[in-house]
Amino acid sequence: MAKTTKIAYANIPESIYDLRFLEALKEEYENIFLIFFEKQKAKTFIPNGVKTVRLKDPFLLPIPLLLRLAGRNIEVGWILKTLFRALIFKRCIKKLEPDLLIGHWLTGHYAFYCALSGFHPLLVGAWGTDVLIEPKKSWIFNLLARYTLKKADTVIVSADVLKDAVIELGCNEKKVWVFPWGIDLDKFSPFSDGSKIKQKLGWTHNQIVISTRNHYQTYGVEHLIKAIPSIIREAPQARFLILGDGILTEGFREMAKRLGVEDCVSFPGKVPNDELSRYLSIADVYVSTSHSDGTSASLLESMACGLPCVVTDIPANKEWIQNGVNGYLVPPKDSKILADRIIHLLQNDKIRQGMSARNVGVSKARADWKNNVKIFYEAVQSSFRAGGDDKK
Repeated sequence: MAKTTKIAYANIPESIYDLRFLEALKEEYENIFLIFFEKQKAKTFIPNGVKTVRLKDPFLLPIPLLLRLAGRNIEVGWILKTLFRALIFKRCIKKLEPDLLIGHWLTGHYAFYCALSGFHPLLVGAWGTDVLIEPKKSWIFNLLARYTLKKADTVIVSADVLKDAVIELGCNEKKVWVFPWGIDLDKFSPFSDGSKIKQKLGWTHNQIVISTRNHYQTYGVEHLIKAIPSIIREAPQARFLILGDGILTEGFREMAKRLGVEDCVSFPGKVPNDELSRYLSIADVYVSTSHSDGTSASLLESMACGLPCVVTDIPANKEWIQNGVNGYLVPPKDSKILADRIIHLLQNDKIRQGMSARNVGVSKARADWKNNVKIFYEAVQSSFRAGGDDKK
């Protein structure tokens, strides 16, 4: 298809993948518009040449009055705000008149706003908690997810487990595309140099375990911190780099102090994606303690940098890690088994080296963004073809 006139992309631009999606669209099409609400501040993930449309949040009654009118039901207040946002979004789309609308996250986020606008063709992305957790916790989220999937012409997901989940929510299998992310293999490789970071930490002669997940309940980072005392007893030279941030960060710092391991742990905060490979390069083992996930970009980045991985035994991780071959799968929330597997890797150089080589090979074969982005292009083309049919 020739370059389209307008593609509207709706999401908060706070992820490296928003940047990559937008760059990919800009490469193939003209006039890309990024739409998001003004108070959700854009960071550094908007490529040059992409036009931004910042929407103003709806005026709402003061919170105490709103809660009184809603019978003190906070969920009702959230629904009202979401519906008002959706109406503002719909007016924006009507004025913009794009040729394709793309929105991400199903449950009360931009994909839902897109669906409620009634616009076609519509492509939506479902990436994790919006299909694996939220629809099971709340009938409202379940309803929103089902509605959004029904209205979409095309649905992209990052893992087979997410495909199964959207089908279970009533989505027609024929319109689902599995797009397993991908990473920049020129940036993430075993040849990155993080020696200065290691010197700054004072860990030149230490073995390093690294976590790069953000500090929210879903990612279970506290289970790694709880495992540290056991690991230190068996591997006294082990040190722990816990990257990322979030609402639980201060609690994690306090936990490390209570456990008496604060001198063995560093919390550098959220590291820019351009610098992340240098941190991964100084590590000996990568750990992810997530309770739920789609394809994890953090996991793919660590694999590409040649790290053996200890990750939770959840479906999406099993699509990348074969237990005992290129890493270990451990039960979620089990700090004892997690510690045992980390200790085993730290004490066995040969096993680590074998897993390292296999992970580099897997990342080259399956996690190259330059190859995987072709699936995204195909999903976009599918949306154009299917856009006239609202009965999928």
